[in-house]
Amino acid sequence: SARVEAAGAGAPAIAAAVVDLARDPALPAPGVVAAGSYDAFRTDEAVGRVMAPLFRHTHTGMRLSSEVTVLNPGSATATVRLRLFDRTGAAAPPCDGCEVVLPAGAAHTWRAEDTGFAANAYGSARVESDTPVVAVVADASRAGTFDTSIYRGHGAPVGSAGDGRWTSSVPFLSRASESPAATATPSPGGRVSVFAIGFVDAFGGSDPACPGCDGVFDPEDETLASQQPLPRLTYVLLDDAGQEVARTTSEPLASLQRAVLDVPRLAPNETYTLVLQDPPPSDYALCTNETARRLLHPEDFVLGSVRRDFHFTTRACTPPSREPGPAVPTAGPPVAAPKDAASSGVMVANLGEEAATLTLDLFAQTGGAAVSVAATNVPRLGSYSFYLPALRGVAKGAHAGIASGDAAIGTLTLTSWSGSLAQTIHDDAAPATDIVVPWVVKGADGQNTIVAVQNHDAAASADVRITLTAWDGTAVASVDRTVGPGTSILLDIGRDPAFAAAPIGFMGTLRARAATRIAATALIDYEHSRLGIAGFNGEPAVSAATTLLVPLARHHAPVDPARPAAGWNETRIAIANPGAADVDVTARFTGVGGTCADEVHMTTEPAMIPADGVALFDLAAPGVPEGCAVAARFDATGGVLGVAFDTVEAAAGSIVRTAAAYNIFRGSDAARTTPLPIVRRVHTTLNLSTDIAVMNPGTAPAAVEVEVFDARLNTVIGCGAPCAATIAPGATHLFVTDAFTAWPLNRYGSATVNADRPVLVTAADVSRSLTADASMYRAAGTGAAAGPAERVRPLPLLLNQAMARLPGGPLVAHQTAASPPDPSPLALVPLVRVYLPLASHAGTAR
Repeated sequence: SARVEAAGAGAPAIAAAVVDLARDPALPAPGVVAAGSYDAFRTDEAVGRVMAPLFRHTHTGMRLSSEVTVLNPGSATATVRLRLFDRTGAAAPPCDGCEVVLPAGAAHTWRAEDTGFAANAYGSARVESDTPVVAVVADASRAGTFDTSIYRGHGAPVGSAGDGRWTSSVPFLSRASESPAATATPSPGGRVSVFAIGFVDAFGGSDPACPGCDGVFDPEDETLASQQPLPRLTYVLLDDAGQEVARTTSEPLASLQRAVLDVPRLAPNETYTLVLQDPPPSDYALCTNETARRLLHPEDFVLGSVRRDFHFTTRACTPPSREPGPAVPTAGPPVAAPKDAASSGVMVANLGEEAATLTLDLFAQTGGAAVSVAATNVPRLGSYSFYLPALRGVAKGAHAGIASGDAAIGTLTLTSWSGSLAQTIHDDAAPATDIVVPWVVKGADGQNTIVAVQNHDAAASADVRITLTAWDGTAVASVDRTVGPGTSILLDIGRDPAFAAAPIGFMGTLRARAATRIAATALIDYEHSRLGIAGFNGEPAVSAATTLLVPLARHHAPVDPARPAAGWNETRIAIANPGAADVDVTARFTGVGGTCADEVHMTTEPAMIPADGVALFDLAAPGVPEGCAVAARFDATGGVLGVAFDTVEAAAGSIVRTAAAYNIFRGSDAARTTPLPIVRRVHTTLNLSTDIAVMNPGTAPAAVEVEVFDARLNTVIGCGAPCAATIAPGATHLFVTDAFTAWPLNRYGSATVNADRPVLVTAADVSRSLTADASMYRAAGTGAAAGPAERVRPLPLLLNQAMARLPGGPLVAHQTAASPPDPSPLALVPLVRVYLPLASHAGTAR
């Protein structure tokens, strides 16, 4: 606070002097971001009660919050209390810190965020003091999207009850920007204004499929808006009968788009609907967590106007126009469906116990300086999404990344091919000097493999030896590559001449070795499928384990029993042996659904996997009933690694409709708390929902509950019984977000799986209408027994409007799959498939 005293000689009469604090060398001059003003107080204006007619907390899309500052100008100590009231006049609960003792000349500021006042709400406030004080109220935009305003609180003397009639004079009123002029008295009801503001919001959101959309106009958003402005937007205001009341087109306002509609004031029981008309073609689309229609009530116009904000991101994702369950596309003739340009978003989760700063460093495969971006103050179990096309300074092309934090972190990388609606999700890739990609194919039923190998050292290049090995352990091809600091190289197994020695139909593994740590990511492209592409990681050879676990595997399980044409789910599991000796592997299946009732167990005879070899366990093998869903356990006589593939196959043909994959679990991966950074319920026109499979690998029942956090409502959804289950030892429970009826449709958010015993969790992003590809990931738990949590994570493959594959058509022509009972898409090379007798019984697993 400041005090100005005048006595005797001073400024000349009818003149002015300026005290400019910005020029005081002892005070910082940060530059003007927003500005407000008010008349300074005389000491005789101090009062005992000060009213603030408008008090708010993160109100509207501008996140307007009030700050009340009180000053004790007297010579005695003042005891001052802040009282709050909601918009109905009801008293809000007392808050901690709302009563302070001010020494003479001292000041205190209350921020709305510190008072416990409801978020996105408004009301009023009152300052009460036992000695005279003065107070001002500031209205500040926490989003930085609106100017600050400051006013002097209305006062009443000490001891005054405030009764009686008070009259205030208003010296100046202005409408639009015209000069004031005499006007006739308005008719009863008067007029009000509706402001519609369009923002670019491409940064800071938590949904990698729809980046940005957090309601905050970040500096990065402002820069993008200045470089790539929003188009003019048309708004229509409708009355209760749906009749048009007003229409207007927005005008640029700096880097925003602003529209104003001047309309009659509403009667108590009337409403308006503000409608954003279809925007003109551009690179922007309305954020999926917002609607183009906004309902306006009379109380919204308490100040004579209302403002509604519309946020636009650079990725087109729009709300669904129908309930789930649309017709499934029919299977047409096979065509080549290349996955060309794709873009990636990286979601970095804070797995620590406190808020953390998360950083992403990007390294272009073409070389050059790294690009670094950061997010600060990310809460515990919260996440931040970095979407490559929206990041400044990131060139189009293929990149690698290194994510880091000042706490333990986890990552999810979602890559989307916008032209085909194919997508993959990769979870954390572990770095090591010896990396194994457990499953590689070249041309088998139209499949091809692309592998990205990353140098985890951001300071020096790495020399990498890459070896391709067939399913029987025979080395087929070897190549040496140098990988620049921090970046990665792409290997198209089907088109890179270095792997020409691998024949069409090849199935096996890839191994990468270096003197320094490297990491790898793989894609399996189903080249005849418009949607089908699956992603998983290479794993350190030293992480091979004698027991591997798959929470959910299915054979010929209908996607939707009510729609047979939708096809069926098939699961195939590749088990690789990175060791120098042959191993025997036994598969044990526990029925968890479908035609396999609970407590039904099936066990295969041991299968021998050669050193450096791989085998594919196919649930289509004889003995597994159609429609069966199981939890799978693989026990080996030596260390093994594995990948699970989950596909939807068309009943009318052998073309894979959707495909997903993930690296399967070791028992040590289990945890009691497992965050899921992205979950959805019938989200966007693609009808995306999340299937959460939770497996209990222990020997006693596990009580499990899923806690869902809605990104739009900023609150936890209590969904009751559909979110809780007790899971038997070795079994799996599938939580389907469609059943979370307490959560509205077309929502996304995050979730946490909490259990009283360590469990394993996978999450699948599934289009119920089969109009987009599926993707799956294994979720990283907090406090897992695998060792200290990592603070640095490599990201071998990140695309910014670029291709991962080399140019060219499919490696092989489409061929119709063999007749049942062999529906496998790998029927071209049956030698690798494991068809083994099954022993089936009910009761305890053996």
